[in-house]
Amino acid sequence: MRGRAALIGILVAQALAWDPALKGGPQASAEAPVQADYGRSMREGIAALQQGLVDEAVGKFEDALALQPGSASARDRLVSALTEKARRLIQAGAREDAKQAVLRALNIAPSDAGARDLLSSLDAPPPAAKPAPPPVAPPSERRAVQAPP
Repeated sequence: MRGRAALIGILVAQALAWDPALKGGPQASAEAPVQADYGRSMREGIAALQQGLVDEAVGKFEDALALQPGSASARDRLVSALTEKARRLIQAGAREDAKQAVLRALNIAPSDAGARDLLSSLDAPPPAAKPAPPPVAPPSERRAVQAPP
């Protein structure tokens, strides 16, 4: 019985260390809803990103970062979502909107290499379009080519 009580004591101590809301008191009770909202925002942001809903993911990660401004995970996920948004905007031909998304990402994480590379590619001139092939004259305007004798 003593071993079981000791094990329960250890488990309770670990739970208290892991989740401050279990300790009680005004600060802990105020933190519990914030932690729950943070976790929900993160899960919903990840799910949105997996479904390709990049704008929704950006919003959820912004919510999570607002709830826990020091969260490296929320910051990194938000930067990743913003750079993904920028890539999609580039594919759609909206280079200026893409640049704004990258600048937002760099405002959050100035040293992010992926965002910096993306900004560099946006600052470079867009690739030149292939020249259009010469127009083909309608059959009525074509000259007949005679074979040599």
